Amino acid sequence: MSDILPGNEINEFGKLTLPKGMTNNYGELLACKYALEIALKNGAEKIFGDSKLVINYWSKAYVKETEVTMETLDLIDSVKLLRDEFEEKGGALIHVDGRDNPADLGFHR
Repeated sequence: MSDILPGNEINEFGKLTLPKGMTNNYGELLACKYALEIALKNGAEKIFGDSKLVINYWSKAYVKETEVTMETLDLIDSVKLLRDEFEEKGGALIHVDGRDNPADLGFHR
């Protein structure tokens, strides 16, 4: 198990269980956070994702604060800091279409 992912939150299917009531967009943002932490730790230069909302807005802290929970706002703040650090080191977050994302669970097909 990675020292980035919280092992006590991995379910019997090997998936991370989101906090109760959180949306798919929150899950995409949380995945971005973990990807940034792993990339920074391992010196990766590119992260790919299929969420335009996360890549173009939330990870840059562009958000309508009245439309998300406080927990989501806190996560947005932490992801923004990680993204800034990642990009300062030459890293890039790159959008890929969900149909072409091998990490996707198949919801776009």
